[in-house]
Amino acid sequence: MGLVNKVLPAENFEAGVEAYLHRFLNKSPLVLALTKKAARAGLDKNMVEGLKTIDHIYLKELMKTEDALEGLKAFMEKRNPQWRGR
Repeated sequence: MGLVNKVLPAENFEAGVEAYLHRFLNKSPLVLALTKKAARAGLDKNMVEGLKTIDHIYLKELMKTEDALEGLKAFMEKRNPQWRGR
């Protein structure tokens, strides 16, 4: 199911967590928050209802943000996005 992304040894746990989380630092905080919201929204529903809820968050919330448009534009222009958190 992909619930575990990484297993870290106890002696290097904090450094491993920092290294793992470092890849999220250059992502849009707004998009990450909406991703978290979508993941949580689908947990207590059956598959069809969960996907409808996630789809609604994607189309009605995420895709209306400046960061979503900036991400798509940056991808097409092959450049790093400049997130605004809006």
